[in-house]
Amino acid sequence: MKKQSIISRPKTLLWLAALIAAVMLTTDASAQQKFLANLSGLQQVPATRSTGKGVAVVTLNADETQATISVNYSGLSSAVTAIHIHGNAAPGQNAAAIFTVEDAATGTINRTFNLTRMQVGALRSQRLYFDIHTKIFPDGEIRGQIKRASMFADEDGDGRDDYITYRQGDNTFYSLLSLGDRVQTRSFGETTPGFLNGSFIGDFDGDGLADPVRFRVNATSGLITWLIYQTDTNTVRSVDWGNFATDFVAVGDYDGDAKQDVAVFRISEGIWYIIESSTGAPRYEYFGAPGDASVPGDYDKDGKTDAAVTRDIDGKKHWFIKQSSNGQVRVEQWGLPSDTTFGFGPSLIDFDGDGAQDLVVQRNIDGAAYFYVRRSSDNSFFVEQWGLATDIVFIGIDHDGDGKSDIEAIRPINGQNVWFSRLSSTGESRAVVWGSASDQ
Repeated sequence: MKKQSIISRPKTLLWLAALIAAVMLTTDASAQQKFLANLSGLQQVPATRSTGKGVAVVTLNADETQATISVNYSGLSSAVTAIHIHGNAAPGQNAAAIFTVEDAATGTINRTFNLTRMQVGALRSQRLYFDIHTKIFPDGEIRGQIKRASMFADEDGDGRDDYITYRQGDNTFYSLLSLGDRVQTRSFGETTPGFLNGSFIGDFDGDGLADPVRFRVNATSGLITWLIYQTDTNTVRSVDWGNFATDFVAVGDYDGDAKQDVAVFRISEGIWYIIESSTGAPRYEYFGAPGDASVPGDYDKDGKTDAAVTRDIDGKKHWFIKQSSNGQVRVEQWGLPSDTTFGFGPSLIDFDGDGAQDLVVQRNIDGAAYFYVRRSSDNSFFVEQWGLATDIVFIGIDHDGDGKSDIEAIRPINGQNVWFSRLSSTGESRAVVWGSASDQ
């Protein structure tokens, strides 16, 4: 078994054929990275008591010169007078309007804007926000920070990942929200005899809010049942997909619709089993060999998760990446066989903020955890020591909302979990006590 963090079909021959076909493929790339904004009154500065809501999708073109926006809103107090995109401002700060959406009186809007390089930089660093103004709230009724669609632990929609833990004893997710330092709880499902339980978080409905997910595993058959709490409708979706005995969870946005897809990687076969959210149809990706470790991510910056695996060859860790933009296979060498990789998904592991997945491994030396990172922007690398070898580590978390990955180590101390974060925006170290030591 390959080391990874967190938690019958043709096999090798078909995989080899698929690999050869992929290398020969020359499809043109069509990079269309997506960003989301969940609009609410709470994000206004100062906050409003509006019950209105909205979701905006921003699609950046391949040349990074234009952005297409789609905005849907409802429940506002009065007629809309203007919709703006503002910047540069972090959550909790105000800035001037840089784009005005014309003819914005209807609840569904689609527009395209030209972008400068500085504006693209502000978009990637999550320093732009939507603001909808109304007659009753002329200074703005609802607002939403624009963030990368792959953020997986942002439950309040402000563009910063929150602290979330799952307590199996009462089937409850406990969240410490960054917006207003509020506490939120969500309970759903029941504990059933003969089943194991696990948890996950990701935005499966595309509303810009993290959806808590419970895994119920049949202790006899190994079948995984996904219970997804959809924050857009406050309903629970149940999906039977994957087997605990043979599969790794490999959540990602494989179809590029800004929604996470239910997916697993079967390590005994080297096959990806995916349910695309855009169609609801199953998809089988023959990429990898038995025993490979899955490391899905958007390595080619096209807004779609790439199937990717690592394999130990001649004392080195090799990365095989099937780029969704053109179908070609990219091979990289990074890390040692004893290193740990991060393949649970769905968050983008992006330390340089360029929108592409970086190569990262964890190496434990003398009881300390070291992270070896190779940046996608220039192939340079750095080594960061953070936490202990025994800590639970998250890579790809973004607590400060700057569009770059933070490193987080969770350590049980005196019966409680302490979250130690290294924030990328300032280099600041932060320690937050949240959850019990037995929480997931």
